Amino acid sequence: MFEITEKKHLILILKIFSIMCILAIVTCLIIDIAANRGLTWSPCVMFSILFAWLAALPALILKNRKFIMFMALVSILTLPYLLGISVLLGGNWFGPVGMPIGSIGVAVMWLVYFVIHYLRVNPWYKAAVIVLIGNICNAAATMIINIYTRNNILRISDIISLIAVTAVTVLLFIIGSGKIPGKKEDMPVIDVEAVLLEDSETEKKEE
Repeated sequence: MFEITEKKHLILILKIFSIMCILAIVTCLIIDIAANRGLTWSPCVMFSILFAWLAALPALILKNRKFIMFMALVSILTLPYLLGISVLLGGNWFGPVGMPIGSIGVAVMWLVYFVIHYLRVNPWYKAAVIVLIGNICNAAATMIINIYTRNNILRISDIISLIAVTAVTVLLFIIGSGKIPGKKEDMPVIDVEAVLLEDSETEKKEE
């Protein structure tokens, strides 16, 4: 029976994915030209598909460390992608908005990755830290947009959202510590191995 090796399998997936991307680009071009008698929105879609194709390459061609390479490529390509979209759409939003918010997004991605994989605390604390990071970065992005659009730096809705997410963060820290208000005492942490060892030693002494 004909067998497909792992390398051939990956090459086949890459070819299929590439063909799908090309078909999507061609379809968008045809629709855009037919509907608008020229290129209007389709270049942005083409640029986005190219970005997705490049970012997906590590998962398609590498055997190890796929996710790290995917994150690295996304980090490298994000700002050029936003710059390209800015040029295609026109306007001067890349410098004051696209660059800082894109950088914040990349930073959040890496911070969350390191919290999940390298922070040696219980999952509740990890969740609290991730929510806190998201809260801070969301507030920073909101301020950047408000400054660019000349709105108030902090609106009432932004303040309410900030308070709500801060409350969630505090609640996660409290649950993680086991000190839930209303409980008379914290649940004791039982070392099962120590208990079994103690029982075993007791039995030996009785014998």
